[in-house]
Amino acid sequence: MIYVHKEQELADVEQRYPAEHYVLVDDKLRILAAVKQIWGARVTTVFVRQGHYALDPKIVSENPAADRTVERIGDLLEFGRDWLFHSA
Repeated sequence: MIYVHKEQELADVEQRYPAEHYVLVDDKLRILAAVKQIWGARVTTVFVRQGHYALDPKIVSENPAADRTVERIGDLLEFGRDWLFHSA
């Protein structure tokens, strides 16, 4: 699914893909923080440190950390379910 403002479309995601837990991967900490505030423990947020937003020190310092961080999206292939669904 592609949403312009994904943090505003969580009800649609829940309706289309019901689940006990979600994983959200993004390079924008603002979006990850907004979704975490709404879904709380039902979501694991993964911050990808690549791209314009992810590398801007001001943007990064103004937002709370995600649950997990990877340097590149391809790094997700190295981790399993436990890494995503259990606290660090």
